[in-house]
Amino acid sequence: MKNEPRQKLIDEVLKRSEAKTWDEAKLEWTLDDAYYLKSDKEATCVCGHKGLTYMFKLINKKTKEELFPVGRDCITKFGIDELNESLENFLQFRRLINAVKKNVKITIETETTEAFLDGCESLAVRTRLINCALLTYLYRKDAFKTKDNPYYPWTDYAVLFDIAKRKKPTSGEIARAQSMIDKIIIPFAKKYIENEEKNEKDDKKEDSDRWFFKLK
Repeated sequence: MKNEPRQKLIDEVLKRSEAKTWDEAKLEWTLDDAYYLKSDKEATCVCGHKGLTYMFKLINKKTKEELFPVGRDCITKFGIDELNESLENFLQFRRLINAVKKNVKITIETETTEAFLDGCESLAVRTRLINCALLTYLYRKDAFKTKDNPYYPWTDYAVLFDIAKRKKPTSGEIARAQSMIDKIIIPFAKKYIENEEKNEKDDKKEDSDRWFFKLK
């Protein structure tokens, strides 16, 4: 008996793809946007799976067709490194947001714990919260483009990225990383949380029937 959710995902992908086989069609897709649900709403993935914490929109690079909503489990079913990397970068960012919301003291050596996770996500391996995946995501979101360094954000990113790669950073590297975390990463996360909360408040004032918000 075939795995019904997986087969439904395959059917939905093939309907919107140029290629006619799963192995070829899955290569046409890229992750476009991520969304989160209102607390009182529910969502169902295109495969039929219910109870999504986050929803993702995929775009076909050839046909420009969209696939939405897609859960993170289905993204992994594509088996595409690019999609898996985009998903992991996003999830690591949400772990940072949760840590900041909990007023955790974040250092270059802070490990990801269950307290930073969302929904049904499980923690298979402990990793540093400030890791290369997170820094890449933040750089692409212009987090390193600050008032102190508006023109060369790459320089701060490269320094912190290099420190994050080290298994045992020196005391000087730890101190330098802490300064950048406090001046760049934490303020960016707090501003993001502020905007997220404002979106929800504005939505309630408008009595909107929207059931999800885009994560920018």
